[in-house]
Amino acid sequence: MNASASLVEAQAFLEASRTLILFGRDAAGIPAGRFEGALHGNLGRIALPVQGLPLRGGDRFAALLQLPPMPAQQIRALEVAPERLIPFAPSCRALPPEEGLERARRALREAPADARTAAEPLLPRRSFSGTDTLPRLAASAVHLAVDRALRLGGKGMLLTGWLLDPGKQLAALRVCTEAESHPVDLSAAAVIPRPDVREAAGVAFALDHDDWGFSAFVPLCPAPDETCWIEVELRDGEVGQRALAPVEGAGLAVIRQVLATPRAAPSRLAAVMSGTIGPAVEALNEARLQRPRDATEITYGTLPEAPRVSVVVPLHGRVDFMEFQLALFSAAPDPEAELIYVLDDPRRRAETEALALSAHARFGLPFRLVLLEENWGFAPACNEGARRARGRHLCMLNSDVFPQLGEGMGFLAALSARLDADPTLGAVAPLLLFEDGTVQHQGMRFEAVRGLPPWPFPIHERKAHPAPEGAGLIAAPALTGACLVLRREDWDVLGGFDEGFVIGDFEDADLCLRLRERGLGCAVDPAPRLFHLERQSQEEGAGWRFHATLFNAWRHDRRWGAKLAS
Repeated sequence: MNASASLVEAQAFLEASRTLILFGRDAAGIPAGRFEGALHGNLGRIALPVQGLPLRGGDRFAALLQLPPMPAQQIRALEVAPERLIPFAPSCRALPPEEGLERARRALREAPADARTAAEPLLPRRSFSGTDTLPRLAASAVHLAVDRALRLGGKGMLLTGWLLDPGKQLAALRVCTEAESHPVDLSAAAVIPRPDVREAAGVAFALDHDDWGFSAFVPLCPAPDETCWIEVELRDGEVGQRALAPVEGAGLAVIRQVLATPRAAPSRLAAVMSGTIGPAVEALNEARLQRPRDATEITYGTLPEAPRVSVVVPLHGRVDFMEFQLALFSAAPDPEAELIYVLDDPRRRAETEALALSAHARFGLPFRLVLLEENWGFAPACNEGARRARGRHLCMLNSDVFPQLGEGMGFLAALSARLDADPTLGAVAPLLLFEDGTVQHQGMRFEAVRGLPPWPFPIHERKAHPAPEGAGLIAAPALTGACLVLRREDWDVLGGFDEGFVIGDFEDADLCLRLRERGLGCAVDPAPRLFHLERQSQEEGAGWRFHATLFNAWRHDRRWGAKLAS
């Protein structure tokens, strides 16, 4: 390579952070982002990471290096690849730190987004005086407001607000504290319709739609007493700052608020879930699961002393299904089965207690009622019931699953017998039917779903088809948690349902895949047949249910996607 085509022409050294900033030209093009490079000096070669910032025009670059403690020496070249050195020009300028820093910040604005994000932490942050300087950016037609900064259990913040930048002047958007800063990735932000913004500014800025709001996750969470601000940097280098006042978010109600974010276009669903909704919900869920789980237990009747199987039924919304189940079960009781209902809906406590008292008086079946003090969701409710169970087998049963007339609880003995007969069988389920007698559940396989991100979703085999003939077990990759029987010892080893899945979806598929990892199979027994009303035991939320399913699919894919693909 012609030596004159590649030169380091200027340098600056920031003493406090020991950051060396280099500026120059390189005809071959310096690598963008972090790469393993080296400095060559009169005392030898010093290997260290380099943050490369290719600039507009192709042959210009800036590079940032954080130097370790080392003896003073004369640096002669920057190594950007094995056997490729960019020499320092004989007239290489030593810039004052302030000038070098300002040039580096201009270089950041020109650099590719990934390289900019990686290099920013090497430069000192601008201090914040506490003065709101965002209004001065109005001259460049850039307006920003953060309506809420929600603290997410110490894992980050969810910013909700709006941004007007019709002239595309925004170069960077950051959340800062005195100790650190982090960019706000608007490419992964959820879009929030803001008709109020259009109404207020539509004429002045010729706005022709409402999509000016955003919700964005930032993996930076200041302490409650720590100063925090948002910083806007324009392409011309002008900067505006404004203080943030984060509020604490906690509990399932806040999770539902986040899940109620407006749905993105299909092409953006994966980015918004991975970059905003997913990490926000995950952080909120992890924080709430650390709290104590208070509950009250009431026993109705005399329970079996040594039950063969414990049936755990979570209740939410349609608590009247408990009455229907007990009525149908009473047609053929199983004296070796214990029934445990878990109310996960404190709003209906009085109604549920009254119904339980009445049902026991009318149908005579003994059961336990566990009353959770707050709404925890499907997996925690099931796990709480299982924790109190005494049977050597567990049956996880939805409240909208009912036996056929006259068959009562007979399905439990049949499914337990399947487990006793085959030690390689990890979980077994009955055939579940719609009210018209067609198949609702005959096992599940995993497939991507058109119009959704390319993640594996559990698909019900032969759904709405006629019920199969024969009585032999039907092997399946996974089974629904609507009615699922397994050994208590296997449940305990696996830790039950994974409570990281929120509200109710994918816990069953995940449990089955973990059984399979232990060498245990899953199967449907087509002889016992029950009706499943499918999701009628859940309280459908038009605003949040879609994103709850998508969040669980995203989480499931991160654990199982690669393994299922192979």
